[in-house]
Amino acid sequence: MRNDKDDDPIAVDTSMQLSKIKWNPTGTLLAAAGSSVEFDEKKGIVKFFDNKGNHLRNLKIPNCDNVVDISWEGSGLRLSIGAGSNIYCASIKPNYKWCYLSNGTIVFGYQKSDRVDFCLVFWDTKSDRKIFKYVKDLSEIKGEGEYCAVFSKVDDDATVQIDLCNSLGTTL
Repeated sequence: MRNDKDDDPIAVDTSMQLSKIKWNPTGTLLAAAGSSVEFDEKKGIVKFFDNKGNHLRNLKIPNCDNVVDISWEGSGLRLSIGAGSNIYCASIKPNYKWCYLSNGTIVFGYQKSDRVDFCLVFWDTKSDRKIFKYVKDLSEIKGEGEYCAVFSKVDDDATVQIDLCNSLGTTL
């Protein structure tokens, strides 16, 4: 739900018995903790979803039949997991979007906590110069030679916008 009056909320089927659900501090990742039954055996599990409701990963907890509690660390890159009489700490490694261009420029994108859109950084590693560009709904970055293609979703449909950029971030 975007707010309490949302007419079209996103529903997520976790296919598990839930104990706890928590958003990371930036609101980009949802952790769902509890248990699931596999081959007639109950297992403790944490499932991760993005803010659009897409399933990303499963984290199976060893020697446990139920995850009781979870808590995010302030940066959103660590998760504490309470299971049975144990506390586990998990490091969350986001799947960063990036590419390397032949002239020594690294292009990478990340989502800032204070903005909805993604920040693209064109970093010239030789001169240490950084150029910033903002894109909504970044889905992929691919590079070839001195150019990169920036793929971003348009609205809520399946339309994808492709911007061809040079190493300075200028759209061609």
